[in-house]
Amino acid sequence: MTALWTPVPLWLSLDGGVRSLPAPARVALYELAVNGGGARCGDDPSEALDGLCAGAGASLGAMLARRAVAVEGGRLRLVAPDGAAPARGAAEAPPPPGTDAPKTDD
Repeated sequence: MTALWTPVPLWLSLDGGVRSLPAPARVALYELAVNGGGARCGDDPSEALDGLCAGAGASLGAMLARRAVAVEGGRLRLVAPDGAAPARGAAEAPPPPGTDAPKTDD
């Protein structure tokens, strides 16, 4: 069964630095979150951000200054504030509602 939802970290909605960014930048950060917290960007992270949301690339400097993203080895990575949980990848997402969680031996 395909899940029709994905977890988005709560801090992404509450962080003042993120909230002060222009709307395209916030949408791009949400896109990063729902894609496991990262995306390939090659040599041009601004272009990759524009691919996530038109106009987001213009805010790359502000995103880096607020430490909302990092650019490392040709990848954009969402950066959680200190003490907050990072974005979770699809493999780490909890099971969809209505399905049994995996059982563990205690």
